[in-house]
Amino acid sequence: MDLKAILNNESSRRSTPIGAPISSLKSAAKPPTPTNTNGTKVSTAVDSLPSPSKKRKLEDTDDADDQPAPKRSRRHVPVPIWATKMAQRIEPKPRPRTNGHHHPPTGAPNGHARPTGGHEGSITGIAPFEELRRKVMDFIFENVVQGAGETLANNENEFPSEIEIEGKLGELIDHRTRQRLFLGNCTEAVLSPGVEAQFRSIMSISQHKHLNGFLNKETERSLAAGRRKITYAHTYDEDKFYTLTAVGLASIPPHLRSLMNPHHTPKVRVTTNQKTGEIINKIVKIRVKDLDISLPSSLFDCRISINIEIKYNGELGEPAEGGTGGRKKDRMSYVHQNCQIDLTQVRAVDRPQAEPSHELEVEVIDAMKLRNEGQLAHQGKDNMYEAICEEFLNNLRVLSRAQPRHLQA
Repeated sequence: MDLKAILNNESSRRSTPIGAPISSLKSAAKPPTPTNTNGTKVSTAVDSLPSPSKKRKLEDTDDADDQPAPKRSRRHVPVPIWATKMAQRIEPKPRPRTNGHHHPPTGAPNGHARPTGGHEGSITGIAPFEELRRKVMDFIFENVVQGAGETLANNENEFPSEIEIEGKLGELIDHRTRQRLFLGNCTEAVLSPGVEAQFRSIMSISQHKHLNGFLNKETERSLAAGRRKITYAHTYDEDKFYTLTAVGLASIPPHLRSLMNPHHTPKVRVTTNQKTGEIINKIVKIRVKDLDISLPSSLFDCRISINIEIKYNGELGEPAEGGTGGRKKDRMSYVHQNCQIDLTQVRAVDRPQAEPSHELEVEVIDAMKLRNEGQLAHQGKDNMYEAICEEFLNNLRVLSRAQPRHLQA
């Protein structure tokens, strides 16, 4: 049986998959000093790295004014998935003050109660949720706390695999014009699944250098008293890709095969240390779901992705991607609290004279921790789910806005 037959068979039996652990980065004994793109060191000591609504059509008729106005139904804003249980705990009256301080509940149906000196955030007494942030939190909850993440958690002892939550900066491309997608919005906007747009991870060398300097400066600033320190590492790795044989695919458990796209040929990524040749890992990556965000006031747009990385030790097929020699990655990593920022220069092994590409990614370090916090939020218990999701989104916002307008790609 060939690969597509196996995957189609799994797809036909697929049930709704319902976060999964991801290993936290391990600390290195003595991390290198941050460097600029030109190789100069940044003089700072750093800690070790923890290795559209439907509109009613207006009819053009003579007696339109004689028609009674239609009754408008009241819009109902649903409670966020992750705050359902918490919403049940909210009382109509404020909680008593302790030592002059009011302590509101951590979740509310449509926002947060944030009274300051008797001032209320709206006519309801509750400040509404910020829409984009809520959409991101719902997206992660549906695919990590539930969805594919729950599938992994229910089978965590069967096969080594991890959930990955990452955000990339780049451009959303209109499939008709092949230019950057503009929707007419002036502010951040999440794209509907039906919008046909391709995401292109693109960045110029000048933008790469600027972000390198920005991140190095923030690393130095984080050393100030009272700050959470940013840690740094510089690595040189090489990726090579191989086809996944029918035998290799059959060795992957059904619950993981069921998450694979039957229309895509799975590949094995083998990563080695450029200097020592040591194999770092062998991974089969499953793309679960993407959330695209248009950022018209920035030079970049954003794509948030949920992936599954399967640790693979089976046989390797022929070199993939038309026999290319893989890619060499010069990566600078910055870790702050719950997120890792990777600024990477990539060169094609078989085209060493070609211009390198540049990428920036923000990843949640410990997806298992975030999944657990999401479960606590759903149970109405104290949690860090919203805080970690907001930290992740804010890092993408800060980095997208760090680029001056003159540094076009």
